[in-house]
Order: sequence, then C-alpha cells, then structure tokens
Amino acid sequence: QDERAEVLASLLSVNYIIKLPAFMTSKDYDDIITELKPDVLATTKGDPNLFHKVRQAKLLGIKLIYVIKKIKNRSSTKIANLIKAEFTNKF
Repeated sequence: QDERAEVLASLLSVNYIIKLPAFMTSKDYDDIITELKPDVLATTKGDPNLFHKVRQAKLLGIKLIYVIKKIKNRSSTKIANLIKAEFTNKF
C-alpha cells in the first residue's frame, strides 16, 4: 500500500492519498467517502472490492473510473510504465 500511495501521490492530477486500514467496515468506508466528497472515485481494473466502490460512487452520485489494470509484480518501474501507457492511449 505504501508503494502504491507513493506512485499515485506523484501524479499531478491527484490531490490527496488516504491509506485506509483493512479492518474498517463498509459503513466506515461510506462515512469517510461521504465526508471527503470526492469528484471521482478511482479503482484498479479487477479490484476484488469493486462492488463496494460502485455502491459508493452511486451513493455520492460521482463517477467511478478505472485507472489501471491490477499489477501482479509490484515493480515501481513497471507501474510507472503502465501508467504512462494508459495515459498515452487516452490522449
């Protein structure tokens, strides 16, 4: 989680990174996301908790975006290259 947060924090379009503990309940996550009031909710493709994020996006009436495919190898170079490829393909 620390590596992922560091990579995401380096993106100009990211304002804040909040690392959440794994032991929180769905209600805890809903309370936090409702308090934060994000413009969008981002997730990885293949996220095992996708149904929670879909529900939260609907709860807030915001867009859910898929940022990148889930990466099996946590190499920061691979992550950077995949992010670059994702953005290159979109613009």
